[in-house]
Amino acid sequence: MPDAGPVIDGGQEPNCGGCSASQICVLDRCESPCPCPTGQRCNTAGTFCEPGCWTSEDCAESQSCLDDQCQDHQCQVDTHCPEGQLCREQLCREPECETDTDCAESARCDERFCREIGEAPCAADGDCGHGQRCSSYGLCYGGDCLVHGDCPRHQRCHLNRCLDRPTNEYGIQLERRFFEPVTSHYGAEPLGNIRASQMTGYGYGGGLFDMDGDHDLDLFLGTRHRVRVDVDPACLFENRSIPGSLRFVPVPGECEPHGSQDISSAFGLDLEGDGYDELVVLGDGYARLERFHPTRSSENLLDLLPEGDIRRTNCNLGAALPADLDMDGDVDLLLACQLNAFAIASAEEIYRTGVRAYPLEGATYFGCPPGEGCAYHRINMGLPNLSQTFFAQPGQEGPIDAEWDVLEMDVMRNFALFQVDGALVYEEDLIFQDSGATLAFGMVDMNDDGLLDFITANDSYMGLGLVKIHGRGDHLFIADEGPNRLVRYENGASINIVDDVGLTLATRNGTDLESWGTVVEDFDRDGDDDLYVTQGMIERVPISAWADHYDFMALQQDDGRFLILTDEVGVSVHDHQDSLDDTFVYSSRGTVKADLDLDGALDLLTVPFEGHVRLHAEVPLRDGPGARCTLVPRSRYVPTYGYGYAVAAQGTETWFRRDMQGQMRLGASPHVLSSATRGRLRFASGAEIAFDCRGQPGPVVVEEPNWIRWEAQVEGHSVFLHMPWYDGGQPVVRVALRQADGSSRIVHASMDRTRFDIATNASDIQAMLQVDGRWIPRWFELPSP
Repeated sequence: MPDAGPVIDGGQEPNCGGCSASQICVLDRCESPCPCPTGQRCNTAGTFCEPGCWTSEDCAESQSCLDDQCQDHQCQVDTHCPEGQLCREQLCREPECETDTDCAESARCDERFCREIGEAPCAADGDCGHGQRCSSYGLCYGGDCLVHGDCPRHQRCHLNRCLDRPTNEYGIQLERRFFEPVTSHYGAEPLGNIRASQMTGYGYGGGLFDMDGDHDLDLFLGTRHRVRVDVDPACLFENRSIPGSLRFVPVPGECEPHGSQDISSAFGLDLEGDGYDELVVLGDGYARLERFHPTRSSENLLDLLPEGDIRRTNCNLGAALPADLDMDGDVDLLLACQLNAFAIASAEEIYRTGVRAYPLEGATYFGCPPGEGCAYHRINMGLPNLSQTFFAQPGQEGPIDAEWDVLEMDVMRNFALFQVDGALVYEEDLIFQDSGATLAFGMVDMNDDGLLDFITANDSYMGLGLVKIHGRGDHLFIADEGPNRLVRYENGASINIVDDVGLTLATRNGTDLESWGTVVEDFDRDGDDDLYVTQGMIERVPISAWADHYDFMALQQDDGRFLILTDEVGVSVHDHQDSLDDTFVYSSRGTVKADLDLDGALDLLTVPFEGHVRLHAEVPLRDGPGARCTLVPRSRYVPTYGYGYAVAAQGTETWFRRDMQGQMRLGASPHVLSSATRGRLRFASGAEIAFDCRGQPGPVVVEEPNWIRWEAQVEGHSVFLHMPWYDGGQPVVRVALRQADGSSRIVHASMDRTRFDIATNASDIQAMLQVDGRWIPRWFELPSP
C-alpha cells in the first residue's frame, strides 16, 4: 500500500527520534521495510527486516542459510570437512539419518540427510515422506486425510481427521473455522464503543478479488485504529488454500501499518477484463486504485475530483460499484461518501437552525430505455421512521413525511469516475450524485427489461439482496435498523411485503434491531432462495441491547414465509471472545459468501464493528446433494463484477440471481456460486451458456462467445446474432440508433436467418439492440461503410 502519513504500530504515537527517509518506525524503533538487504530477512508479517535468513537466497553468494543464520561456505566436497561430517550446500554438517525412520514423518532419508517432503505433489504413496500418503488431491499428507475425497463417502476431512458427516433436519449445517492470520485479524473503533457525536459505528471491512488471475479469491482486510490498542494494519492476503483447508498468506509489502489512517474496506474490479483484478481501497479521506498486474501501481482517486471539491479531503468512503454506467462497454466506478465527524458536525449546524431534514432515502435507479430522453429514473424505497435514521434528533419520533426537507450536503454526495481511453476520469454527472450517505450499492435488472438498475442503500439501509419469493417473484431485501424491507416495484412505487413473509424482525426485548449484512443463497438445497443476515449494535447503553442482536439464517418455506434459525444450523452467538471486550459482545457488520477453498461448500465471511473476523463454513452432510460449484464468468459485451448474472438449473426455466449483493464496507465475490452443478449461466447481455461442473466444485470458467457482429452495408447496417440458446422461433429485434447529439430513435430490424438488416442514416453513430423485449445494455459503435 502507498505511504499515508506517519507510520506507527498498535495505534501508538511514534517515538523513534528521527528515522531516515528509507526507514519506518515500529514499536519505537527505526526499521528497514521489506524487501531486505543481503543478510536480513522479512519478518513473518512481511513488513520490516530483521537479522537472519529463511533460505540461502537471503544470504550472499558466498554463504548459505543454516539454522536461520547466514554462514560462510566451508566446503565443496566431503573431504573438505572434518571426519564424521558431510558437505551439504557448501557447509560441513553432521549426518542426520541412516533410514527414513530417523526423519520426521513428512521427510525421507536422502544420502544421510533428511529431505523434507511435506505437501509435495505426488502420484503414489512412494513419492511421499515415510508415514505419509498420497492424497486424491495429488499432494502428500499425514494423518487420516488431506481432502474429503481421502475419506469414506460417509465421512469428511476436518483438520486431517476423517469424521462422520452429520445430519441436520433443516438441510444445512455450519461450523466456525479458524485460520491464521485471517480470523485473528483485529480492528477497533477509534472512539471505542461509546455514544459520541463523532462516531458512526460502521466498523471495518474488506474485499474479495482475484489478484493473480488464478481463479481463487484473495482477500483484503481493512482496520480501524484506536490509540494504545494493538490493532492489525490493513492487509492483503493471497489465497493458497486447498480443498477443506483455508490458507491465506500476507502478501509481502502489503500489510504495513498506516498510523491513524482509516483504511476500512475494499472492492474488486477488472478494468481491462483480463482476469487480473484491481482493487479499490477505501477509508476516511482515502481512495486508491491498486493494480497488481502486469506491474504494481497505485493511484489516488480523490485527486481526480476538481480542485476545491470538499470531498477531496472530507469524504468518508465505504462503498463502491464497478459498473458500465454509460453503457459504452468499459468499466466505470461509482463511489459513496458516508458519515464521518465532519459530516456529522455539518449536519448539526444545519439542525441548530431549526430545519427538519433527513438524508435522501434509499432508492432504485431504473435504467431508462432508449428514446425516453433520460439515463435513469429514481424510485425510492419508502421513507424511514425517525428511529431508523442516524440524523434523528432527541425527542423526535414517528414517520418522516413530505414536509421534511432532504438534507443536502456536498460532503455526502456520491460521485462517478468514468473510464476513458483506459484511465478513470471524473465527470460531473448529477444522476449519480446521491447525497444520502450511501452504505451499500447493488446492481440488478429489477424489471426484466435487460437494462441494469443500480440501487443505493442510504443512511439506515445497510445490506441488499435479491430474493425470489414463492408465487410473488423477485423482491429486493433491504437490511435496516428496526423493520427490514422486502420490496418490489409496481407502477412507479415500491411495495413492501416484509410483514407477509416473516422477515420484519424489528425489535427484541424492546431493542430496535440493526441488520447489516445480507447473503442470498439456497442454503438447504431445496431450490428456493434463503437468506443469511447479520446484526449488531452501535450504542453502548444499555449493555443488554448488544446481546439482543443475533445473526440468523432464514429458510424459505413452501408458502413463501421464512423460518428463522440460529444455533440450530450452527450460527455462532454474539460473545465476548470475538469482540475482545469484557463489556460488550460481538457486533456483526457486512457478510459475504464464497467457496474460498474450493471444496464445494460455501463459506460465510463476516466483519465486525470491532474485534475479529468470523468465518462460518458449510459442513458436508450425510446423503447431501453434493458439491456446490464456483463459476468464473468472462463477459464480452457488458462488463460486470459478481452481479448481472442469472443461473437456471438443467431442465428448468427458472432463473435465480443470488449473487447480487450490496454490502457495507465489504466487497463481494466476482464469482457465481451455483447450487446446480449443471445448467445455464445468463450474462447481462442475455447470452445463455451451458455449464457442467461434473459434480466437482470448480472453478469452471464460463466464457461469453462472440455472438454479435456488425457490418456496414451499401444502404444501412446489418447485425449478425448467433444465438444457439434461442429456440423461440423468429426473434423480434428492435434497434435504438443514437446520433452525435445524444438523440435517438428506434427502428425494427428485418430478419434473414441470423442476419438482421437495419435502415440507418449517415448521422447514426451508435446502436443498442433489443431482442424479444430485452435490451442489451451496450451502445455499439456502428462500423463505417
